[in-house]
Amino acid sequence: QRVLNESSISRIFQNIKQDDIDKFFTKLCNNYISEKFFNTGKDLFLALDSTSISTYSENLSKAEFGKNKDGDLLRQVNVLMLVEQTTGLPIYYRLYNGAVPDVSTFRNTLATHARLNFNSNFIYVSDKGYTSINNINDSLRNNISFIFN
Repeated sequence: QRVLNESSISRIFQNIKQDDIDKFFTKLCNNYISEKFFNTGKDLFLALDSTSISTYSENLSKAEFGKNKDGDLLRQVNVLMLVEQTTGLPIYYRLYNGAVPDVSTFRNTLATHARLNFNSNFIYVSDKGYTSINNINDSLRNNISFIFN
């Protein structure tokens, strides 16, 4: 064992593909369910929210100017998370470009939900930043339960 330098860490992370991440989240959620962390006899309420992380970096491909919640004049990356309400356990996250508004990320989250084929009945709970007629229609069309502010 030795301490990894920045380039070694970068090489490790560059080898992680989207399929690897999807497999990880599917296994994580299924492990939570099999270990009975969640009460699978009921609907699972998932808090859906995101945050922005401001950066001075010139090298982050996802760092872009967007609606900065901190009010600073920096580029940012956005991170979306889904957390199970009762336990507080995270079951999904996604990093996306700083210029992408919250309302636009919901459709991708629904697509991922369908692709990962989680074996539970999720109810998404989010604030007004995710509410749009398109997101409501997509949820209804895909039989996804939701509570929007």
